[in-house]
Amino acid sequence: MTVIIENANTFGFLDEADLNTFEERIEVQSPHDYRELLKKYNGGTPKPAGFWIEIDKDSSSINLLYGLFKSPKYYSIDGAATLEWKLPDNLLPIGDDGTGNLICIAITGNTKGSVFFIDHEIYLPNEKESFRGITKLSNSFSEFLSILEELPE
Repeated sequence: MTVIIENANTFGFLDEADLNTFEERIEVQSPHDYRELLKKYNGGTPKPAGFWIEIDKDSSSINLLYGLFKSPKYYSIDGAATLEWKLPDNLLPIGDDGTGNLICIAITGNTKGSVFFIDHEIYLPNEKESFRGITKLSNSFSEFLSILEELPE
């Protein structure tokens, strides 16, 4: 199924220089497929947006993929990265499901590029190295987009 990104560039287009500055500050380059999506859409809402956390048992939907812009901070990767979540160092928040849960991408290590779901009701923010409440959804951002679907109600 083809994914369409609605509400793209709502808060402006992403200048590659700004993306490079952000990556220099966090000291990593974003995974290529995610970087290309940022440059093209700079945030938005994918359609379809549903994904399975546990097949046929637990699902969620992307409310918003964050972009990189100065304002509003709460819709920006940069703003989300500074939240009081105390995420593992290798995870960068790239979106949310609208109910307090985060979608993150691994930016370093052997899982670089993989996409994860963080359940805010299970995740232990004071145990930064704990993976309780963190579920791997895909091995890459492209793969993540390919598994999005309309979920049964």
